[in-house]
Amino acid sequence: MQNSVKECTSCKQEIHVEAKKCNHCGSSQGRMNAINTISIVAGVIIGVASLFTLALEAGKKIFERNEARLNLVVSSIEADRFNYIVSNQGSKPAVAYDISIQYPPAIECGEHYAMLRLPMDNKVIEPDKIYPFSIVVKGLSTALAGVDPHALADKALASELKALEVCSATLTYIDFDNTHKTLKTSFHCGPQGACPVKKP
Repeated sequence: MQNSVKECTSCKQEIHVEAKKCNHCGSSQGRMNAINTISIVAGVIIGVASLFTLALEAGKKIFERNEARLNLVVSSIEADRFNYIVSNQGSKPAVAYDISIQYPPAIECGEHYAMLRLPMDNKVIEPDKIYPFSIVVKGLSTALAGVDPHALADKALASELKALEVCSATLTYIDFDNTHKTLKTSFHCGPQGACPVKKP
């Protein structure tokens, strides 16, 4: 008689040895019980992970600064076009409204810089987005020559091209809090002019 009964894995009451379910507490026995246990544990782990993820996102929103964080990259210079990219890694939008470039008349003119303001319409830069710009600039080729983007991507040429990183672009924008901010980045270029002659 004793061989025909066993203990329930949950309530420890005696049940038939071949019973798949306890007639006292209703819990599954054997393999089904193990599957149920694994399912419960997996559910708890998933629930805790979900709560942790939600808490982390909520914490980020509490501590992140409510501002735009713009990035400016000059992608290429063509004969009559100045191409650049603006992205926003901040949490709020901004309005970019002005861009200018500064460059020496020639590579060897270290102290003398010319400035060229480029035409630009107001543009809302949304968070987590990238915006390409291509501005037509008449006569740009007489002032600047571009550097092949493929050459810039070549790590072996990076040190040699460092000498051409003499130009800069400045982007002006209005942040979410209505403050005017500027962002400056340097880029590679080949000035096409000559240094001003120093007066004796």
